[in-house]
Amino acid sequence: MFGELVFEILSELGFTPSKAESQIWMREAYGKYEYVATYVDDLLSAINDPESFIDLLMSPKYSLKFKSTSKVHFHFGAEFDRDPNRTLFVCPRRYIERIAETYKRFFRGKP
Repeated sequence: MFGELVFEILSELGFTPSKAESQIWMREAYGKYEYVATYVDDLLSAINDPESFIDLLMSPKYSLKFKSTSKVHFHFGAEFDRDPNRTLFVCPRRYIERIAETYKRFFRGKP
């Protein structure tokens, strides 16, 4: 239900789903592309003015509710940070460490 509603809203706001990944929505704005990633009831956006975008989604017109609207630091097992130039990057260190520990436990003592 949430997904279908969000898809309708994103379409109305000029976003189209990526041909490569239907859960990634994009639109051209200000000479750049803006992105919204959707997963069940989560949204992750890379948008020129995120505060206005969230305010619009929470406005009476759309009435979406969010648990959190903070800057992303950790999402789906990966950390997010910015380099000295303020470029956002993904650091999957914690995810890789968990996978490595699981692998070690599973294959412990096996050739």
